[in-house]
Amino acid sequence: MPERCVRCELEKLQSLMTPAYIAEVVAGLPEEKGVTADKSEYERRMNVCGTCEAFSGGMLCTYSGSYPAYRAHVLASLCPYPGSDKWKNTDF
Repeated sequence: MPERCVRCELEKLQSLMTPAYIAEVVAGLPEEKGVTADKSEYERRMNVCGTCEAFSGGMLCTYSGSYPAYRAHVLASLCPYPGSDKWKNTDF
């Protein structure tokens, strides 16, 4: 059996991660009052991300290396913007 190339496997997985796929996964996540963001809070957070220079490719935060769509779903999550949580700033 040929040895698997870890880099090739990661590249294959990465190619599956698209903004549409992430939105589909987030839409299927369970909601729990007080734990997860309601629709308006989730959209507000994602709008803030959409104005940030660290929002790459419409799906990745270059400050945290994570997918903001997942982070925005959880109320306890913070925006990783250096020196300031942009989600707490209501001027956006």
